[in-house]
Amino acid sequence: MSIWSQPPQDGAAGRRWTLPTSYTGGDSQPLSIGPRTLIFTEYALQSDGHIRAQIQLQVGQLAFSRALTTPEDDCSQPALSPDGTRLALICTGGGQVGRLVVADFDGSRLGPLQVLVDHQLCAAPAWQPDGKALAYLAPAGPAGRFQLWHISFQPVARLGSPQPRQLTTSLDFDATSRIAWFQA
Repeated sequence: MSIWSQPPQDGAAGRRWTLPTSYTGGDSQPLSIGPRTLIFTEYALQSDGHIRAQIQLQVGQLAFSRALTTPEDDCSQPALSPDGTRLALICTGGGQVGRLVVADFDGSRLGPLQVLVDHQLCAAPAWQPDGKALAYLAPAGPAGRFQLWHISFQPVARLGSPQPRQLTTSLDFDATSRIAWFQA
């Protein structure tokens, strides 16, 4: 699976952007960060025989991409903050559950991964339009259905780090549901 772009005009030809590794799931979850720059998830076969995800940065159509994360982190689902300075990711480390992480992003490199939520089956991070919070999906309890969660980056006096808050209790999202913010 490759990443393609398609102009909005009827009949306009699509253009292939990435060259995925065959038989791995390919390239997915593209984020355009300029007219010629792309962040995406690449799935690749590792030397241990496992397929792992890495976040890639590519400048130019069909150019070689550069890994922003390691195969050991097994990161996917990139979400760029509204100001373009932070990236939220879901990293599993090759396991079944994962971590919601954020890292500073300078346009070409990621800073250290900061774990916000650990040991939870997190999915679909989405930044609040002002960049002060993230919404994401995760089960409520070990056998629970996916619910909507919120984590704020506002200064927390006593706790020292942001704490997730469950927003829904009886909905049944799936891990591929998309989150969209609405400002009234």
